[in-house]
Amino acid sequence: MTPRDGQLDESPVRMSLALGRVDGDKDLLQELVHTFQEDLSERVAALTAAIRRGDDQETFHAAHSLRGPLGILCAEKALALAEELETLGRAGRLGGAAAVGEAFEREMTKVAAFLSSFDWKSL
Repeated sequence: MTPRDGQLDESPVRMSLALGRVDGDKDLLQELVHTFQEDLSERVAALTAAIRRGDDQETFHAAHSLRGPLGILCAEKALALAEELETLGRAGRLGGAAAVGEAFEREMTKVAAFLSSFDWKSL
């Protein structure tokens, strides 16, 4: 979080940082966001289902597949939760994954809403 006008930036996605990750190419960033949004709900649902089934390998793979786009978009909280789920899946320790998965789902709801309503002219 960074100070901006005396307040902390609590956006689930840090678009100005994400723009820097694609060398300032706004069109590329917009394309990446749209591609990410296309199957986002299915990918999150697959991760949630894997956690509920206790499938450590699928949890690992589903979480890992979300890390790249979340990293590019600077969705820091969602990225940290995906990394935690990936680690739990890799270790085969899904005992505490349900709570982490629920937090991840809540954060991804915020990310999806942010991306859907983002004003590209503001960037």
